[in-house]
Amino acid sequence: MSEDQHLKQYSVIVIDEVHERHIHTDFLLGVIKCLLKHREDLKLVLMSATINIDLFSGYFDDAPVIKVPGRLYPIELEYKPIKRDDSKAERLDPSPYLKIMQLIDHKFPEKERGDLLIFLSGMSEIMSVVEAAKIYATNTKKWIILPLHSALSVDEQDK
Repeated sequence: MSEDQHLKQYSVIVIDEVHERHIHTDFLLGVIKCLLKHREDLKLVLMSATINIDLFSGYFDDAPVIKVPGRLYPIELEYKPIKRDDSKAERLDPSPYLKIMQLIDHKFPEKERGDLLIFLSGMSEIMSVVEAAKIYATNTKKWIILPLHSALSVDEQDK
């Protein structure tokens, strides 16, 4: 914001888990509230499963609220216990994530398209899973693996 205090390159700002109320998030909300006075075209999306709607809507001048009910599609849980190795491995074992991809491949017809989003906690975990997933994708020809993390260039992120 030091170079572009109105964030002109952005049209939407999304804040997830806004109910957690951390000082950084609260500060960000204050900055965005000021910014919205100068940018009527800027959209703000606040997301939370347990949000205090009146508090946040009121703070943003009775902003409109879109309520999305719980699961809009059937959920089927499958439990596959992970074999634990007591030795401390340097890299995350990507096999549970590959098993998820295999399960999806076996459960759904080849012509049915969809997406899989995997959240991981750090760069080494991301690289470990991406490396294994790319090998799986090459072998099956059913997946496109696109990592997303802070070290990627803007061009890579835009894929």
